[in-house]
Amino acid sequence: MVTIGGASFVDLFIEMPISPEGSNKTPTFDAISKVLRSCAVQLAQAEDRIIFEGPDALRGLANIGVNVRQPNNVLDGLLHVQPNVAEEVNQAAAGYPQSLHTAVGLAETALENSGYAKPFSLVLHDVLKSEGNLPAAPGGPSIVSQIKELIEGDVFASGQILVRQDNQNNEVWHYGLLAAPHGAQATIYIGQEPTLELTHIDGQGRYCFCLSERFQLVVRAPEAFHRIQVRRPAAAAPAPVRRGPLPPERVIAQPPRQGLPPRLAARMGCGDGHPPVQPQPALEEAAAARQRRDK
Repeated sequence: MVTIGGASFVDLFIEMPISPEGSNKTPTFDAISKVLRSCAVQLAQAEDRIIFEGPDALRGLANIGVNVRQPNNVLDGLLHVQPNVAEEVNQAAAGYPQSLHTAVGLAETALENSGYAKPFSLVLHDVLKSEGNLPAAPGGPSIVSQIKELIEGDVFASGQILVRQDNQNNEVWHYGLLAAPHGAQATIYIGQEPTLELTHIDGQGRYCFCLSERFQLVVRAPEAFHRIQVRRPAAAAPAPVRRGPLPPERVIAQPPRQGLPPRLAARMGCGDGHPPVQPQPALEEAAAARQRRDK
């Protein structure tokens, strides 16, 4: 990946060993297709990470099985093309989620000062957009709706955008990207569409395939991209699962249904404090029969 022109491409590839099934001497088409779909998703996620993060993404690619043939060709991602990130908001986590709106406002001003006009587009991590869709105040508009009104554009989500965990302060640093989308500020070139090839058969009889792709990012106008940075409290640990009967304060008493046998009403926790509901005359005989049966 390159910035400000350049001519270097990045090759991503995933190795896929597939074992023959049953008595087949070669893998079936269904077996290859199933693995291929999964690897294609991983390859696309790796490309997104590199486009956003640049070299910072390389450390995590091995965890999803993606390899890079020319790691030195990976230069700054879109989150780092601006050397002066004046729009970063180092507010306390208590200011979240309102701090997200503040960060976008600062980035929006920076874009306008660089000569760009609205509409702008914003890319956030999935978590930020999901939480930003909640009302900022009871009955009020959400943070995302306020941001859309501010930038006069849309807000997109990506699970591949940068996240940093601050365990010491029990916070998470989330990043986003505000961009002026009109014009040719950046272009992604595909030098080679995803290609699958059989490379060899290993000593275990597995057929080893390789899925590869070649792409290049050219950023012509770094000032058209501004990073935002927001702290948010780390998610609280989930409450332990309660086993056994509910505590008394959580038992919701309900009046018994018409004709419900007393023993069954007692088992449902609704026999105390509620006057019994008298069955209708037409149902008295059936109710009495059920009571005799349950005794």
